[in-house]
Amino acid sequence: MIKLPILSIATSTALMTLLSASPDNQLMTTDIVPVSGYDFRIRGKEILTPTPGESPQITGASIFGVRPRKPVYFRVTSTGKKPITFTAHGLPDGLSIDAASGWITGRAPQKKGSYLIDLRASNESGQSTRQLELRIGDTICLTPPMGWNSWYVQSEGVSDTAIREISLAMNEKGLGDHGWTYVNIDDCWSGLRNTETKTIEPNSKFPDMKGLAEYVNDQGFKLGIYSTTWMSTYAGYVGGSAPNEEGDYSEFFLPEEERENPHQVFGRYPNGIRKNLAKVGPAWFVDRDAQQFADWGIDYVKYDWKEWTLEKTEKGYWPSDDKPQHKTKESGIIQRFYNDFQSLDRDIVISLSPNHDEHEDTFMPEYSNLWRLTGDIEAEWHRIIAPFEMEDRLALTRPGAYGDLDMLQIGPLGKPNRAEVVFKPSPLTANEQYFQVTLWSILTQPLLLSCDISTMDDFDLNLVTNDEVLAVNQDPLCSQGYRIASEAGSWEIWAKDLIDGSKAVALFNLSDKEATLSLTAEQLGIRGTIRDLWRQENLSELTDTFSALISPHGVAFLKVTPQE
Repeated sequence: MIKLPILSIATSTALMTLLSASPDNQLMTTDIVPVSGYDFRIRGKEILTPTPGESPQITGASIFGVRPRKPVYFRVTSTGKKPITFTAHGLPDGLSIDAASGWITGRAPQKKGSYLIDLRASNESGQSTRQLELRIGDTICLTPPMGWNSWYVQSEGVSDTAIREISLAMNEKGLGDHGWTYVNIDDCWSGLRNTETKTIEPNSKFPDMKGLAEYVNDQGFKLGIYSTTWMSTYAGYVGGSAPNEEGDYSEFFLPEEERENPHQVFGRYPNGIRKNLAKVGPAWFVDRDAQQFADWGIDYVKYDWKEWTLEKTEKGYWPSDDKPQHKTKESGIIQRFYNDFQSLDRDIVISLSPNHDEHEDTFMPEYSNLWRLTGDIEAEWHRIIAPFEMEDRLALTRPGAYGDLDMLQIGPLGKPNRAEVVFKPSPLTANEQYFQVTLWSILTQPLLLSCDISTMDDFDLNLVTNDEVLAVNQDPLCSQGYRIASEAGSWEIWAKDLIDGSKAVALFNLSDKEATLSLTAEQLGIRGTIRDLWRQENLSELTDTFSALISPHGVAFLKVTPQE
């Protein structure tokens, strides 16, 4: 980090006005020196995160929730030279740790409460220790999920082979060493319903779903899956309800010769809507599907579910703008859905999408671990900064319940609703990618990648393997970030309270020009040591004012630790 003389906010703003009026634009922000500060600008795809050393360093979440008597699946993760040996002291009866993989498995105690477990990771270069809180109670998913989703990568081309390749790549690229946990199959995996059990069968691209889950576990991850309470998924595959008790959808099938994909029985989006199938049908099979997911070894489910009125048009059915129907507790459907998963002998994280209306925020946290606040995200700047207008909704975050802003738009991306084979670098600038990961971390957001892991370059990996940045997201206090100061459309300063009494602070430059942002100890409420989280180095003491020169669409991400 280079220390430079830079400007206060007020001086910088005045100078920018002068610069815009200057015909040769030669005057630089460093020509006037009223305040001392730091230069956080980056130029291109700069790698800011230092490479971890050979000695072990335990990473990932330091708290894990499980319901009484439910199976426990938690992996202790660590960076460092392999092989690494893991031990855990203080495990309750019925639990054990695999020394080679770090998996803690077994069955949780019946009595609610917390168990403090002393973890150790050791190799030939040294050892690392950390305490894990195993909390037995009614709430799971005590920190935001971290993982990967197939939608922006494989989409209609998702398959057993593709998921195995991704989980292997996540292992080989070292993502699991930094606490990344889930490998999630999105839409396009399902076939038809079994005529006897009435459960959804995987299509021919998934010959052994249970075997796939075991393979993903062996790579160090958990498997997730997708469905919907509707009769049709968005992509035109069989959903969680049906038009009849036989689970027979054949009257709505698109002729095979007209299908883009053989198992896409209703046709490519938006055919499921056009056929009046994008709604909960007369026959409910979510309970049977949920049990099948548990039997397969699934640990995460994403359910699309939007209640609306579908009206007939010249092109088929389409959602009515003037007659919306919203999810309500009174309908009993969401309670039934939740109970189907609660009754399983397995804890499964529940993610509901797509975007929900604000009034649904009042009860969504009761029935899901994640509920989407927005529509599907895109790698566009206006979508990345949209959360600044959602402070009230984001404030509902608590352990086990997260208003979801959708996936990270970094790494090699494809396009949904096709069988993608070509992946292109994110169209976001390097600054914008640092911006999104920082914002999602301070907002205690689920961190879900949806890129081609195997072709991630060093810059991409640097964005998702900085353990100090990820620790802010995974902090066990699970506090939501909050606004310290802002100027609409120009800059934002947000903070997040951390369990050790320190605070994470992010200074965001929303403008198209370099800007100098300043933070005072009075604004933050504490004084202490300032650490640059992306570069992992201490800078100075915050005793009065800290100033930072930041690139257009850039960010400075800090941690302020109180003086003892």
